[in-house]
Amino acid sequence: MNCTSVDHTVWTYNAGMLLSGSAVLANYTNSPIWQSRTTGLLEAIANNFFSPFLNASSIMYEPSCEISTSCNNDQLSFKAYLARWMAYSTQMIPDVQDAVLALLRTSAEAATKSCSGGIDNQTCGTKWYTGGWDGTLGIGQQLSALDVVQALLVNSSSPHFVASNVQIQTASPTTAIMLPTSSPTSGSKPKPLESDAELLVRWKMTLFETVLIMLWLLG
Repeated sequence: MNCTSVDHTVWTYNAGMLLSGSAVLANYTNSPIWQSRTTGLLEAIANNFFSPFLNASSIMYEPSCEISTSCNNDQLSFKAYLARWMAYSTQMIPDVQDAVLALLRTSAEAATKSCSGGIDNQTCGTKWYTGGWDGTLGIGQQLSALDVVQALLVNSSSPHFVASNVQIQTASPTTAIMLPTSSPTSGSKPKPLESDAELLVRWKMTLFETVLIMLWLLG
């Protein structure tokens, strides 16, 4: 592979996904290596995806397309996932909570100011650092603003799993999966894993709910 041809474009989505995975491994292994990797990713995220200008300190933005106003529909929603995964990382590594919430709080305040446009005066924009609505609108803008505000409620929720309630279940000689454990009451049976058909039904229902939310947001 010729590394000179690798696309070096950075996206909040990719960084957030790596952060989430690294934080889970740090929590599960309690290894200084994964803790260092997680804090290193957080530092890189703070340096690359916040503070687009000197007068817009600690406000999240999408550097590869936002300032140039060239983001497509997918990219307009990427900040939502970064906010969500940053909040999740604080559940895996509580020591980073103060630094993460400081960034998310400033971004949430800026995002809220951007949600002042449209005919309802509640439509959210793309560029949170402008101090108001920037004239853009769409599902990506709404989702990003919603998630960065909702991320501040992280202390009101419980993580999906942490090291104390996870077991490694070997699925085959070459594959292992992490499953949350539970403390069943006496005489109860473990809940069976969902079949492919059940997962498909669940996926279709989630998709249907998402479409309804999109239609509601778009009026």
